Amino acid sequence: MPAWLRRRAPPLLPASLASLPDNDYGAHWGQYNGSQAFFDSDGTLFAQQAKGVVDVSEWQDNIDWAKAKAAGVQGAIIRLTFGANKRFDQYAQRNISECKRLGIPFGVYLYSYAANTTDANSEGASMVEKLQEAGVKPGDMQYPVFYDLERWIWSGHNPPSDPDTYTAMVDAWWAQLQAKGYTNLSVYSYPSYLNTALNSSSIHARTHWVASYGPRPGFTYTTNDRGWQYTSNGKVDGFSGSVDLNAFGVLNSTDAVAVYRVYNPNSGLHHYTTSLGEKNSLVKLGWKDEGVSFNAAKQGSASGLKPVYREYNPYNGTHNWTLSSAEHEKLVSLGWRDEGVAWYANPAGAVTVYRLYNPYSGEHVYTTSAEEYAKVGAAGWRQEGVAWQGL
Repeated sequence: MPAWLRRRAPPLLPASLASLPDNDYGAHWGQYNGSQAFFDSDGTLFAQQAKGVVDVSEWQDNIDWAKAKAAGVQGAIIRLTFGANKRFDQYAQRNISECKRLGIPFGVYLYSYAANTTDANSEGASMVEKLQEAGVKPGDMQYPVFYDLERWIWSGHNPPSDPDTYTAMVDAWWAQLQAKGYTNLSVYSYPSYLNTALNSSSIHARTHWVASYGPRPGFTYTTNDRGWQYTSNGKVDGFSGSVDLNAFGVLNSTDAVAVYRVYNPNSGLHHYTTSLGEKNSLVKLGWKDEGVSFNAAKQGSASGLKPVYREYNPYNGTHNWTLSSAEHEKLVSLGWRDEGVAWYANPAGAVTVYRLYNPYSGEHVYTTSAEEYAKVGAAGWRQEGVAWQGL
């Protein structure tokens, strides 16, 4: 093994923006508050902690999901079915299987043809049936089950135009899904329909995903978490034609804190901290700023949080971070300095943080990149599995 591999890891891949394109009207990707973010054309923040997400159906044919992930796809919303008692979308089960295999967070949607509450009840029951048949449990999805409400065209039938009618329909569909444990639910539509037939405060409060292909989303979200389908003609590797592109994130970061990552090119050590001041001080000393590694939970922001402890070895200058109180206590008993709780992990977090150990230098490295985890492991580092879940 080359000596440099024994001393240090190669620099971790820097935190980068989504590789998905911007739209043609100036809506664009950027950074905000230390995280990936999406902005409208005049620079107004739409969402921080944002992920680049595609939504797909059989119109995209046979997708090469591995290429799509490598090209920057960070999530997918998959059409499962349409109407009531209809067939599966032709590629739904394959798309779900590939997202599961590759670790791509996903949600699903049903395109509605309902005209009344009876239809909506049937669509809800059909959605549950298809989810169960596809083997998709509530915990499998990091994104919601979406009810896609649009002004459909069907010979001899007319869609509703009264918001009260639609509110009752959404209630009916919602109840069918909730009764079977699918509680992460949302409405999807577009501004002109949301401002007319769907102009209901009840529906707007449940609308987390909107299609708008101009410079701005065109809808006033009442929710903190939101998605913007910002173009329908995206070009991304892995897709033979166009695909819808979306930004999903939150407006206000009320329960997350950025964990910064820096790299010392002289010692080969990596360091992780939630302190912007500590990060900046290390950068002034020559450490390389590698951006935000992941987001962690703030204390008290949710139930079930687990402390991640930080220890310092005064003999070789390495730090350690661990979710294990037993490991923390053992290291402190061996002379490591107890530096308290670094941040909190949320077991329900959608971002997996892996841990590697260099048996030659004693350093631990933490990464959210499965590719990097595999490559550094192949270079002789000990793969120690999942360290914790990030946000």
